[in-house]
Amino acid sequence: MGRRAKKSSRYGIGFFLKLALFVVSLPFLYTTYMVCLAMLLPTGVAYMVDRVPRKYLARCVGAVNICGTFPAIIALWTHGLNLSAAKMVLSDVWYWLYAYLAAAIGWALFTGVPKLIASYVSMKAKRRVLTLREKQAALIAEWGEEVAAEVRREQEGMQTQAAGDGAEAGDAATGEPSGPVEPLPEFDLPAGGPAAQAAR
Repeated sequence: MGRRAKKSSRYGIGFFLKLALFVVSLPFLYTTYMVCLAMLLPTGVAYMVDRVPRKYLARCVGAVNICGTFPAIIALWTHGLNLSAAKMVLSDVWYWLYAYLAAAIGWALFTGVPKLIASYVSMKAKRRVLTLREKQAALIAEWGEEVAAEVRREQEGMQTQAAGDGAEAGDAATGEPSGPVEPLPEFDLPAGGPAAQAAR
């Protein structure tokens, strides 16, 4: 039922309104659609390659690709919405360069910006660590080594507790104890078994 509801929500009234608008405008804007289809091919490729449900790659590439398609659309509308103007626009290399270079910039932004942000966050964290170490050294210089020794003992206690928790979790998962197993006590059984004892 959930899948059917999702499918029905995809094809709601908004979808049919867009489809009707496309069909109505097709006789007047078919050359514009033709130029857009040719210039927006990188966006289609990004949409097919992107495996994320929200299609972040397609959104990033598509936004910049549309900006690069504007010169071709403006030239088409300036020279008239006919096939000769569309052929003139599609035969010009510069319009292709604008659209595809913009798509390449969008692809580079999608792949490069997260790495830049990650490197910036890492550098900021390293600076924070250095600042804390400088403050720790100042505290040790002011209060003596006892402060550092207390901190080390607390850290060792936390590490020991974490190791114990991990060992208990491993025992619960595998069903086998992690420590040494004590041997069972031995019992002296009489020879001959119950039958021999009854005969005696």
